[in-house]
Amino acid sequence: MPPNNIASPARTFSAADWGFVLLRSNGGATMADTLPGGSGAMPSGWNCIIRNHNFSGAFGQITISPAGGALIDGFATAKVLYPGASCAILSDGTNYYTVTESMFPRILSGTSNGNITAGMIWRGSGNRGMALCWGALSVAPSGAYNVLLPFSYETSAYAITLGYGGAGAGFQVNFGNQSVGGFDIGNVSVSAGGTVHWHTWGGVV
Repeated sequence: MPPNNIASPARTFSAADWGFVLLRSNGGATMADTLPGGSGAMPSGWNCIIRNHNFSGAFGQITISPAGGALIDGFATAKVLYPGASCAILSDGTNYYTVTESMFPRILSGTSNGNITAGMIWRGSGNRGMALCWGALSVAPSGAYNVLLPFSYETSAYAITLGYGGAGAGFQVNFGNQSVGGFDIGNVSVSAGGTVHWHTWGGVV
């Protein structure tokens, strides 16, 4: 069957999705889809392929959450697909199972403050994984900048390291503004600017 293009911030899977490739998009923003459970669960043998087709805008992941007590791959937590990722979803009449297109690291990239950022995610059991992200910023004297990550960490307690180029004395992270999706870099020097290279590392779901 030809793929179905579905542009919306949220939707619930239905029996009509059986056998289709679903291309999901939301103008670059995040999406949240639901797999019904209980009496509304998809019948045994129901299957479809879903692809995060969010190639416009920023970094829009899609979360696929089970409802009504159903599980995905044995877990009650959501399955997360980043832009370009896809998976097959299968039902046994009660719960759901997924087949991911690849076990290789997912590579992501985007632009933050005029500079390229990039990241890699390694997936493990229960769709949990570890993620590494890196980038660089040109920082002016006394400047303050926000770094936007191309994915979200599980918590804001991920590691951040900074390296300097040029006359980069005085760069520091404002940990008070650190969130799962980004952090602030400031330059406490009133006279020296330069390039700061940053790396992050932590868990994702």
